[in-house]
Amino acid sequence: PFIGDVRGKGLMTAIEFVADTETMTNLPPEINIGQRVLDLAYERGLIVYFRRVKGGVQGDCVMIAPPLIVTREEIAEIVSILGDAIAAAAREFNLPVAS
Repeated sequence: PFIGDVRGKGLMTAIEFVADTETMTNLPPEINIGQRVLDLAYERGLIVYFRRVKGGVQGDCVMIAPPLIVTREEIAEIVSILGDAIAAAAREFNLPVAS
């Protein structure tokens, strides 16, 4: 419920976190969820990129850019680790998750 958009080209994919998916209202910058997802993913062995896309001050996104030689199994592992990191961050910040 707090993922506003998933977008990308080829294997480069970004996930944008928002407070409201209908209005695309940003989460408060002080929550810093993108950085927290980055940290949690890294602890689990996955490197992702974090950036604030709206003037560098708001609009939290994490991005993945696996190598072009990535296998289906490795993509499944990336998705699993990233999903786990996002769910862990959601629990920390008391954000809703889909059931």
